[in-house]
Amino acid sequence: SSWVVDTFQKMAPITATPDNFCTNVEFNYRNEPYCILGYNPMKQIVAPRPIGWLSSYAKEDRTISHISPYSFFIDVGRGVENVAFIACHREDDQDEDDGQQNAIQQNDRSLLKDAHRDAEEMGAFAWNLVSKDLAAEMNYSAAELERHESEFDGGPLLRSIQQTSAKIIDAPIVKASHCIFECQYVTTLLVPRSKPLVERQWFCIVGRVKAIHIRKSVLIQQTSSNPDEMQKTAQVLDISQLKPIARLGYEQEYGLIVPLDI
Repeated sequence: SSWVVDTFQKMAPITATPDNFCTNVEFNYRNEPYCILGYNPMKQIVAPRPIGWLSSYAKEDRTISHISPYSFFIDVGRGVENVAFIACHREDDQDEDDGQQNAIQQNDRSLLKDAHRDAEEMGAFAWNLVSKDLAAEMNYSAAELERHESEFDGGPLLRSIQQTSAKIIDAPIVKASHCIFECQYVTTLLVPRSKPLVERQWFCIVGRVKAIHIRKSVLIQQTSSNPDEMQKTAQVLDISQLKPIARLGYEQEYGLIVPLDI
């Protein structure tokens, strides 16, 4: 279960009382099997995590295009632009039976999630930013599908996320996305486990950004006011226009990223 993945034990709901309401919460993995909150708060604390669709082709049938909304995603370099996303095996919210464990130990690739498997087998994937105007489609596209099915064929609720071909890599991209990274697959790293027989295996898939698409509607003109620079005007990304959606977790599922004037 997800509680085993998080190394927490799910506990009974807590009733707020004057003694425990709005009090500090402290715990550690070494001495306590669960947090007083009743869930793992880590993904609420590590925020915001921008959500994007990972898009790719299936190697065994290139007519099948996959898109998967991910928030386990981050840039991991400067100068040479690399990005990474994190994935685990399919059925990540269910207990693994003995048959599945044996298949995992035998490196059965059918158990890999589509984005992970496609990136390795096709050597490419794209990351398509999800903005506020695409939030409902993103949520709907998270439904579990079989590998031979494409989220782009999801019916009326997904009509606005039509696909087109990437310019540099061999992958589909989401036409409606305001920002897109075209990525060449680099490597997959295994996330270390302290208890391999209990903890689920996670994978870190690294890609190199080969091209970036930015829609003109989210760019604004900005003039540099730095006295050490020649006065110049440039186009910059306007986050207030872009309105990226972020993953929060639990009862506060999603948030909106906006600039802060300080």
